Amino acid sequence: IIVEIRSFLKCMILKVIGWKEGADVTDLADMSTLEMLENKDVFIIKRNMYEAIAIAQKLSYEMEKEEMYDSMEFATRLSRCCYNVLGQLINKEALDRINGAHMGNVNVSHLLNDIVHACKSKMRNLNINLLLDCDDNVCSYLSAECFVDCVMNLIINSAQNLSEEGGTITIKIVRLSENSVFSVSDNGFGMEKGILEKLLNNKKYMGGLSIVKRFCDLIGSKLIIDTNVGEGFMASFRLPLSSGKGVEFNVNAKLVADGEFSPVNIYLSKIRGTIPEAAP
Repeated sequence: IIVEIRSFLKCMILKVIGWKEGADVTDLADMSTLEMLENKDVFIIKRNMYEAIAIAQKLSYEMEKEEMYDSMEFATRLSRCCYNVLGQLINKEALDRINGAHMGNVNVSHLLNDIVHACKSKMRNLNINLLLDCDDNVCSYLSAECFVDCVMNLIINSAQNLSEEGGTITIKIVRLSENSVFSVSDNGFGMEKGILEKLLNNKKYMGGLSIVKRFCDLIGSKLIIDTNVGEGFMASFRLPLSSGKGVEFNVNAKLVADGEFSPVNIYLSKIRGTIPEAAP
């Protein structure tokens, strides 16, 4: 069964993204870069990744029933590498969304509560304490989708900055007289400011912090980063305040509570190669 599925998946991936011959299907994570995904049909790639994950989950279930525990590692690796591709795609889509962002009045406090609620159980499993310190009913005129991308990239950045023993990530928003200050901080390793500046000034860099920086440009704000080796990491920026009229809570909630392949779950799969739980 494993040989047949390997063959099927290899043919599928070769057809969709022109993967090089001679590679093991479970090494897909090694080639899932934005450069290789450029000019590809994102919808087709995502659909095939979803199908591959479904196959891997079914395979894992059948192997567990047959007590083939040694072989279950293949199914796990397959799911992980497919989620890695989805993780690269979501960054590409995030950049595209910023270029054509739909702006509106957003209750940022409610949206942050939804995001933290969706992330907490995964973070707990990784010994990460996710805290939210949020003023009530802070509203801003921005793109809810782009803000979710921004927040999730900062959460993932902080989670990757922590040791395997875990740590604390704090999300905070404080209302001021004319705007609000949003921040994500951690008590992790930190990094050299010089390295970070070179990274953000590199126009070819399209990682999570690049998405945050472009989001700040979109709303006329500035990304401020405070970090040093061994002193943790904090990213912050100001959000313009709005009256909150016309806020659509249900629409915003769907961005973070939409099942196994929701944007939040795809982002969370980037943390230490973890895999979201299958939908019931």
